[in-house]
Amino acid sequence: MRFTAERIYFHRFIPSKLRASVGSLESMVLSVTAIVGAPLAGWLVDNIGPRYTIVSAAAIMLIAALIYYRIKEDKKRLFSAKTLPTKPF
Repeated sequence: MRFTAERIYFHRFIPSKLRASVGSLESMVLSVTAIVGAPLAGWLVDNIGPRYTIVSAAAIMLIAALIYYRIKEDKKRLFSAKTLPTKPF
């Protein structure tokens, strides 16, 4: 279900000229995250325990969610109706 909703959002809000680049960047970020994240999580479980590893991951995700929310709000302000030109170029 997540993948379907994500793809709908992706195709609706990413301009067609940028879709290939954004999709490629998304794939690269997910791959690098998996390559770095899995060994790091294993190391953290071995050294600080599973409970604190999960709490650490939750804290990182919360920070990422706050950053995402901030970017989303800035984007809304940037592209509000008041700032867009009234005539096409």
